[in-house]
Order: sequence, then C-alpha cells, then structure tokens
Amino acid sequence: MSAAPSFQLLSPLSIKESKTNPRTHFDPTHLAELAESIKLNGVLEPIIVRPKGDDGFELVCGHRRLRAAKIAELRMIPAMIHELTDTQALECQLEENTKRGDLHPLEEAAGYHALLAKKHGYTVAKIAERTGKSVKYIYDRIKLLELRKEAQELFLADRITAGHAILLARLSPKDQGRAIDPEINRGYGSHGIWQGEHALFDGDDDAREKDPYAGLKPVSVREFEAWIDRTIRFDRKLIEPVLYPETAKRVEEAEATKLKVVPITRDHGLSPDLKGDERTVCCYSWKRADGLDGTKTCEHAILGVIVVGHGRGQAFDVCIAKEKCKTHWSKEINARKRTATQREKGGAASKPSWQIEEERRQAKHAQEELERQRWIKATPAILDELAAKILYSESTAGQHVTLGDLIIRQIASHRRHLKIPGGGGVDRGTNLPRLVSHIAWLLLSDVAYDNWQGPRDFPKIAKHLGIDLKKLLDEHAPVDKPAAPKKGARKGTPGVCRECGCTDDNCEQCVEATGEPCTWVEPDLCSACAPANVPATAKKTTRKTA
Repeated sequence: MSAAPSFQLLSPLSIKESKTNPRTHFDPTHLAELAESIKLNGVLEPIIVRPKGDDGFELVCGHRRLRAAKIAELRMIPAMIHELTDTQALECQLEENTKRGDLHPLEEAAGYHALLAKKHGYTVAKIAERTGKSVKYIYDRIKLLELRKEAQELFLADRITAGHAILLARLSPKDQGRAIDPEINRGYGSHGIWQGEHALFDGDDDAREKDPYAGLKPVSVREFEAWIDRTIRFDRKLIEPVLYPETAKRVEEAEATKLKVVPITRDHGLSPDLKGDERTVCCYSWKRADGLDGTKTCEHAILGVIVVGHGRGQAFDVCIAKEKCKTHWSKEINARKRTATQREKGGAASKPSWQIEEERRQAKHAQEELERQRWIKATPAILDELAAKILYSESTAGQHVTLGDLIIRQIASHRRHLKIPGGGGVDRGTNLPRLVSHIAWLLLSDVAYDNWQGPRDFPKIAKHLGIDLKKLLDEHAPVDKPAAPKKGARKGTPGVCRECGCTDDNCEQCVEATGEPCTWVEPDLCSACAPANVPATAKKTTRKTA
C-alpha cells in the first residue's frame, strides 16, 4: 500500500466486484439476514476498494457487505480507498477471507494458487511464511484443485470432509473416480470412500436416479486412508517431497550412489492389478536391515520402498539376499543345506517340504493330545493338591499375599463360567479367610479342570503355589515307554526326536539343556541329542549327558 487510505461514502452501483476474490459461494440465507441487519444498523465496518480509473472502484474486501447493501437498497456505503497493486489486493483478499473462517477449502486453494502466478512472485514456502501456516497445509490446500469435477461437487455439497478431499486429491484422476464411484462402493463393507446405509427397507430406485449417492455415507478418514494403502499402488518414481520428505531424500540419495531400490510390501502377496511393472518383494522375502527397531545391518542391504499396504510410502534398508546373507537368512540357509544333505542320503528330506511340515504338525498335535490325556487322568490329584495349598495359605501371611495376587489376576482375565468340579474342594466356611479361600478355589480349580487350557495356563499358577505338577503327572498319568525298535527298523517318527521328544527346531527343552537352539541331524534326531560321531557339519551343538 503506497498512498494513505482515505474514507468516502460511495454508491454501491459505482463499485465493481473483484474477479480475484477467492470467495465464490455466497449463502442466500446469510445474505438476507445480513441485509436485514444493515437496514436496521447500517454497514458498521467499511468495505475496502481501490480506484480503477474511469471505471470507478474495484472491490477488494467486503463482498458480502456490498451484496447485502444492494439487497437492502442502500444508496451509499462507507468505504476505505487504498492504492493497491494486483498482488497487494490478492494478499488482502486472502487474509480477509481466511480470518473469517467460513471460507471453503476449495476457495482458499484458489486464492493460494492465484498467488503462485509468476507476476506475484510467490512460492508455497513463501505463502506459508506469510500466512503463518505450514508448507504441508498450503500444499494440501492447493492440491485440492486437482480433484475431479465430481469430487469437487461432492466436497462443496459437504458430502465428504476436507480430510477425505485431501487424501482423494493425492490420487490420479482414474483412482479418484474409482474411490468415489457410487456403484462399485454400494453394498456391505467399504470399497472406497463410501459405505452403504442399510435399513430395513433400502429406499426406492427413483431416489437413486435423482441422486446416485443416495443411501451412501462416507467412511472415516482413517478407514479411507487404509483403503488407499491396500488398493492403490504407490509410485516411487513420482514421489511428492512435501508429503514424503524422508522417502524422497532416501530415493534421491540411492539413485545418486547407484544403490538398488526395490518396491516391497508387508503383505504375503498382491492382486494382479497391484503388481505393476516392477516385481514387488513380499514380506517373506525381505528383512529390515537399517539397525532400527531391533534389526541388524548387513553388507547386502538395499533400499526398499513400501508400495502397497501398511506403511505405504515409507523407505528403509532391507536385505533380500536369501542365498548369501548369514546375518538375516542364516536359518533359511542352514535349512537348505540340511535338506540337500538329507536328499543325498535319500532320507526324509527327499519328500516335498509341505509333506515334511505336515508330518511335523501331526507329530506335534499327537504330543499335545498325549499331554491332554495325561492331564485328564491327573486332574483329581491336581485339584486335591490345589485345595491343600489354598487351605494352608489361610494360616500363612506370606501365602495370603500370593493367593490374593492370583485371585485378582484370575478375576481380571476370567472368561469362562464358574463351575465346581465334583468331589473335594474348599467349602465356603464362616469366616473371611475361608471365604477368600473358597473364591480362590472356584477360580483356580476352573482353570485346572479345563483339559484344553489347563495344561497351558495352570503351570504358572502351580508354580506360585508350590505345586509340583511334574510329580503329580508322573504319579497319576505316567507316560508309557515305547517298545524298543527292531534292528534295522526306523527308530522314531519324522519330526519327533527319538531321544528327547522335541518337535520344533528351537524347542525350549534343547535350549535349556545346551544353551543353543537345536537343528535336525536325522528325520527323528535333533542335534542336541546327536552322538559324538555325527559329522561336525551336520551338528550344531551336543547335549551334555550325565
């Protein structure tokens, strides 16, 4: 603003509205209300105009007041006359409208976009500094202008929120159309930005002919963002630095140093329409290798960019060297070596891998069933011992604390109906300690009586109470010793160690005995139990025997 502003009363007919005003929508109801107020009180705040030579004046700020004054048939309106350049006028209009709060985001976006014209000399960063908003906020607002016409109409009609519109504007026009298509999004569940409003009677078809979005409502912004992550592939070659600054920086550095960049996903597989031109590495073929979140680094690390699914747009170092890297893929490399060795010997590894895994699964299930049957046999003895420990705790102060902790923990996690197993137990009694013992009996015996959850959950309770479960199981449900195998016959079942009975490559029993996880030396013998004459290449550790 160069010359000092001057105040005058001007005829509304001598003032022309500015074409650069960001506000394009004027609510007729609000204008009528403002006109009635002007009839009673006049225009309380002067409008701002600038001279336009022989054409009179151009309105800079106060478009609603001028329109309402014309409706109220006001002959003169108070105005402040400023000498303003085009850029200054646009800045003034933006500042005036954004302060009022009812400016639509699309109108705000148009104002910011107008400032980016070369003649005004503005950048996104400069607009952010001038308005006191973040660069990302200004960028997202300007990005709204890339919405398809149908999407802009939905936004102006308040069918979708600003949060939906911002996410939608980041998509290509084709993907925008898919996201807002009312036909593919109609039905149960969410297939885009919409979800169906289901009632006892679905509305008539006439309503849908007039409004294709009838019976639809938008999902939450978070749900829409999750849908985008799942169904729209991230293009790592068109990264927007404002939205993904770290990813853009990492990809730029990788390209400068000629480091390989691969698209990855945390999903197990991708649908055909998401595969793209480059092969996407799925979750079982890469491991994080940047040293963060408990991961390890390695010399084979390359840059991975998540293109589909959770974390879409993130970039970090990954390792995909399944044949070379012993830091991240040692287990897989050792498994392949064992398989190759066993195939040369004509052992069980000559079978398909799925068959070997199925045999191991069946063996593990058989072992669990054996433990469950033992638990059923020993349940009466376990319940008697539990009752004895609870009664003993009545007269022991230290045991009361332990018992109280168990009761509180069990009540907090209890999900089954209480039931009292038949026979024995702890009666209700007539004093408070016995009542507490009775409650403890009801809760804890319910766990022990369940032959499915009992073997898994009750050992922790037994440990707190000092119950020797192993002794009870061995006394009341001993394991039948298998008959000695005939000479030349297979000594055990593939996937179950014939010595210690473990069924897993990393069983706790072998780790406890040797300090290291075991591996398979033979189809029915783990490395922890292997004899000393087994070749060193086939053994990982040796169990220490008494």
